[in-house]
Amino acid sequence: MGQHLVLGFYGFRVGSKGGDVDVIFQSFGKWGHSIRVEVICFCASDLAIGWTEINYIPRYNDMRWIIILLIGAALVVVMLRGCSRKVSIPSGTIAFLGDSITAGYGLEPEQAYPALIKIKGMTMLNLGVSGSKTEDGLERLKDYFNTGGNPRLVVITLGANDILQGVPPSVMEANLGDAVQECKNHGVPVMLCGIRIPGKFGTDSIFEKVADEDHVPLLPDLMQGEQTQENLLQEDHMHPNAAGQKLIAQKMQAALLKSFSFGAEEQK
Repeated sequence: MGQHLVLGFYGFRVGSKGGDVDVIFQSFGKWGHSIRVEVICFCASDLAIGWTEINYIPRYNDMRWIIILLIGAALVVVMLRGCSRKVSIPSGTIAFLGDSITAGYGLEPEQAYPALIKIKGMTMLNLGVSGSKTEDGLERLKDYFNTGGNPRLVVITLGANDILQGVPPSVMEANLGDAVQECKNHGVPVMLCGIRIPGKFGTDSIFEKVADEDHVPLLPDLMQGEQTQENLLQEDHMHPNAAGQKLIAQKMQAALLKSFSFGAEEQK
């Protein structure tokens, strides 16, 4: 096989309703040239790849880059149509695997955000435990499945205590990845939620990396900046009060409806 010389590499990312599309343009060849256009689409639950290749003889003032753009544009349209389809979730249970924020620390159970989310045909199950880290959350998830748990969707909201207690990022990342994989092994879709803690910088990349590698939708910050709003926090200046939980519920519900199609919602 002859050695190929890479003549060009171009790329860009465009957003879609269900995810991002990475468009990579490559041209390579020896003597003659070929153009390969790849479109990689990370949807909420899957990875789709489309590509095409053409060969041509180079000439002065040829139209190769126009051809690349036309092919790329056509592929983007096709792939965006695929990515715009939400993951369908049948009626059943949405399980929220989390820590004290999910558990509703300091509040009544019905004031915690999972109980405030209303999606027709869906029942919210709160698997939040105060003090939970990714390691014991993973074990709790396994126990839930092993004892007959059958959710239609799992929302993972772990990581805050790992960050606060100095758990190595690699350990936290591995646990989150294993939790996502545990759900996938049972055929259950996942949404991952990150959290931003004041003074703890660089942790966003952990959640983003897991979401990208496992191709699951991500809510970047569970508390959406509430950490700095005293009127939304309890006296410990850490946990959301009833008003804070209500705001989390609103944003969580919006994120769920953006990424998934839930039974009756499809009919509206």
